Amino acid sequence: MRRMEARTTEALLARVDAAWQPFRRGVAALGPDQLVLRTDAGWSVKEMLAHVAFWEETVLNLLPPLLGRQAPDLADWYGGEGLDLSGDWAHYDVHNEREATWANGHTIERVLSRLDTSHARLTSLLATLTDEQVASQDIWEKVACETFEHYADHMAELEQRSAPV
Repeated sequence: MRRMEARTTEALLARVDAAWQPFRRGVAALGPDQLVLRTDAGWSVKEMLAHVAFWEETVLNLLPPLLGRQAPDLADWYGGEGLDLSGDWAHYDVHNEREATWANGHTIERVLSRLDTSHARLTSLLATLTDEQVASQDIWEKVACETFEHYADHMAELEQRSAPV
């Protein structure tokens, strides 16, 4: 019989942290010259990091309405530039391409700052959730998709780099 995963605030924060720590250590282990190398996925590590930051930022915007809270203003939650939320939510490829373009126009220090800021803001928001809120399938799945599952998805890219972009 499969044991049901505990879905408490403490368990969620622990899952996020357990996946974040090796991901962030992997980033820190790379020198600036390695952050511009192309990954097997076709983008540079730097572009991938902007992508990860963006999807963490989406949780900051999309989670509050699920909790009956007001979503923050765009300027307060989005760390990049050029995001237009008028109309329907764009296909994920549109967002990913915009984030790669954004990363290429900024220093690695700015990209890393955005990554760390988005993560700190996300974990601060998650810490305000009640166990009952965390137990919600919608909330758990949204957070999982953009955090501990997402970091694992990109971990191999930190180790597989080839030519400069």
